[in-house]
Formats: sequence, C-alpha cells, structure tokens
Amino acid sequence: MAAPEFELLEKRNRTLTLITLVSFLIVAGVFLFFAERYEKNPLITERGVESALDFKLSSDDLVALDRTYDKDRWINVGLIENKRQILPVKLKHKVGSIFDFQLQIEGTIYSLFRYDEKRKPVYNLYQQAGTWGLNGTRPRLVRIRINEILVGIYIMERHIYEQIRDNRGNFFIRLGGNSEALRSLLHSVTLEEIGPSAASRHFDIDRLASAMVFFSLFCRDEVLDFDLLVLYYDSRLEKFLPFLSLESILSTLEPQNRDFKPLDDEDRVLKTGPSAKQIRRLLNRSGYYKYEDLMNVALDGKLRRLGSMGS
Repeated sequence: MAAPEFELLEKRNRTLTLITLVSFLIVAGVFLFFAERYEKNPLITERGVESALDFKLSSDDLVALDRTYDKDRWINVGLIENKRQILPVKLKHKVGSIFDFQLQIEGTIYSLFRYDEKRKPVYNLYQQAGTWGLNGTRPRLVRIRINEILVGIYIMERHIYEQIRDNRGNFFIRLGGNSEALRSLLHSVTLEEIGPSAASRHFDIDRLASAMVFFSLFCRDEVLDFDLLVLYYDSRLEKFLPFLSLESILSTLEPQNRDFKPLDDEDRVLKTGPSAKQIRRLLNRSGYYKYEDLMNVALDGKLRRLGSMGS
C-alpha cells in the first residue's frame, strides 16, 4: 500500500505545484496588464527604447561622479562603443540635480534628463512641436548603464550654445539673454508707435506667437516665464526665430515648482497648430508677463492671420 500512497502524494504535489505556477502566471499577467494600461510598467518603457549609453567607471570615478552633484566639474569616464572600443568622454551631474547628468563627447555637450512619470507627459507634448511648424532640438530616449548596471531611462538632448556665431553669422540666444542688442530691440517694441513694425522687422511674428502658445501649454493656467525661450538668429533673413528645447521647458517649470498639467480633450488639436481659443487665453494673461508688448504684437498678428484664413 505504500507505493500507491506515495504515487498519490506525488500526484498531489505535482497538482499543487501546477496550481501554484498557474496562479503566479495569472497574477503576474494581471499585474502587467494593468501596469501597461496605466503606463507604469518599466518593462514596456525599456523595451521601446532602442539606444543605450554604456559607461565604464572605476571605483574612484564613481566617488568623483557623486561629488559633482553640487559642483560644476567634469570627470573622465569611458563610453563603451563595443567590446574593442571605449571612447574617452566626460560626465557630471547637472548642478542641483541628483538624477540628471551632462555628457561631453568630443566637445559637444548633451543633457541627460531622468525619464520618469512626471516628465513623461512633458516629453510627449514636446514631441508635437513639429506639427506646429516649430523647429527645435530632437531629444531621444536612451538607456543608461554604468558598469553594466541599468540606472534608468533618460532623455538625451544636445545642449544649445548661446551667442556663438557660426561662419554665416547665425547664433542662438535666450529671450531674456544678456545681449545689449536684444534688450534694445525689445525696448523698441514697447514703443507704441513703432512696436508692431519693429517686431515684424526683427522677429518671425507668426512662429513666435505659435512658440509662445506652445510654451504656455506646459503651465497654461499660470504665468510661465519666457526668459529661457530660445531664439535663433537667421543671418539670411535677419530675423529671430523661436527654437524650442526641452531643457528650457524643464528649467522653467522645475525651479519654480510648477507642475505640467495634462491637456483636456478640448485642447487635443495639436496637429493643427494653435487655436484662436488658446491664443486668446494667453492674450488675457499677457499683462502679467515681462514681455507683454511683444506677446500682444505676436498674438494679435496670429489671430488676424487665423481670421483671414477662415474667411
């Protein structure tokens, strides 16, 4: 009788094991389903990221990197291209940020912003800038590994150098940049009798209005400072054109503890550019802005253009 009892016990154990395994798979499947549905599943995010940055750091390098948190100091590290090639690059924390970095490759600087649930909607909206006819940086998601350990998904964006002219005289500057010529130009716009003509002579008014509305969508019910809005001076047109960067948006939102507020259904018309309603909403708040006169000129011109297109 011992043999049948043993076989029965073994059968019960196999059944119990099978039930446990099936239960685990069901629970895991339910978890992943809801995690993916509510966009919390890290596996889904990582699987969609094709590029990776693999850094090789010594123990001394790791200690040195940690110390760059509150200091503007680069450390030399290795970027693994393949098993036979390791590029010498430089890395540091962005000042004041525990998770964000800056990367320097052969003199070119890239910002590395930690991609999390708070920044995901900002990044997604930023990706819509091209549908508005606006130029800007082209950030991309990358996986960052340090000594073969994944430290997270990051947004990689090329850093914009300001007031450095190329061989054609083109350059970048912030709207609130420290340039006497730009300050003088903005002052001339505030003079009522020459404001509109001065603005249209030196700025691409239509794109500037679109950029201001787009920028405001990241904090649409509050005043979002335009000082960090990037302008590109086109020497051929002899005009300033707006140039969007994710760094400008994050650097405006986060130090002021401003939170991005997701758009409602009414505003999900991003593929058609700014609507008259969005322009009027920003116009109604222009009196609180440092660049009220320039905003009014640009936004009024945009409204008239939309009106003539609809007639």
